This record gives sequence, C-alpha cells and structure tokens, in this order.
Amino acid sequence: MKLPAGEDFETVLVTGKPWGAYNWYLGNFKSRIELNTDLPTELNGLLGTMCHEGYPGHHVYNVLLEDKLVKGRGWVEYTDLPSLLAAIAARGGNRQRRHRHPLLGRRAALAR
Repeated sequence: MKLPAGEDFETVLVTGKPWGAYNWYLGNFKSRIELNTDLPTELNGLLGTMCHEGYPGHHVYNVLLEDKLVKGRGWVEYTDLPSLLAAIAARGGNRQRRHRHPLLGRRAALAR
C-alpha cells in the first residue's frame, strides 16, 4: 500500500496518562505517538504496540482518510474524524463498534 509523500510520525515518551500508548493524528499526514513510561512494558510487546499505533495501525488509517477522502474527494466532514474517534474511544474503550458514527459508513471508499 502506497502512502502519501511526507507522511511521518514522531514517538514521544510521556507520563501521567491512563493509557499505555496513544496516536494523536495532527493532520497533513503527521501523527504523534505517545508511549506511557509509567506502565510496565515488555520489549516483545512494543512491536505490537507500534504496529497498532503506527504501521499499519491508527497512523496509516488516518493518513488514508485524509489522503483519499478529504484531499482526494473533498469530503471535509472527515477532517475531524480522528478527533471524533478519539473522543468516542475515551468514553469507554471500543464503544465505537457499538455506537457507530454515521460517517463511518463511508469506510469502503478507502478501498476504491
């Protein structure tokens, strides 16, 4: 899968967070992935965490949303989708699976 030129993320070590790792999508194909050093992390789990947050995880998903839908099709309603998903997730883990936002129905457009 080809990603847009200039896509990138930075990894930052943080403390005082309730989660082990989090991807903040910044827009323009950039993300900030924070790793919480307060929580115990095994080295063999770090690869899985970075895949989940970075490649092929949240970072790639958000880059493709912006590239294919916002810039490619002009669907500006997807501009704040990463923020919306983060807010839903913060309310209770994976609730987004049970309480789907109507914009998520366009996910198939990424494949086109």
